[in-house]
Amino acid sequence: MPSEVRKSTNAYASTEIATNQDLIASIRNNIKNTDLSDKNSVNNLIASYEDMMRPAYNAQYPDVLKANLDDALSKDISEFLKLIEYADKLVR
Repeated sequence: MPSEVRKSTNAYASTEIATNQDLIASIRNNIKNTDLSDKNSVNNLIASYEDMMRPAYNAQYPDVLKANLDDALSKDISEFLKLIEYADKLVR
């Protein structure tokens, strides 16, 4: 994960820079406690991530950018799914 918010047309926020330690711990615990080989578990993880991050993004972004909230979450999840695929390939 990046250690700062990327400045580009594909910018996204990272939980790595989050200051809410409870949020960070919750996300990490959810990932650690998810069977990444089980599609239903991964879907539940994604739903949980969205539920936790939507309020964080709402608090972080100015009103003018809130229209991009779903796009930002979608990009986060897309990158996360790529990491799961990569990890699965390493295990095989």
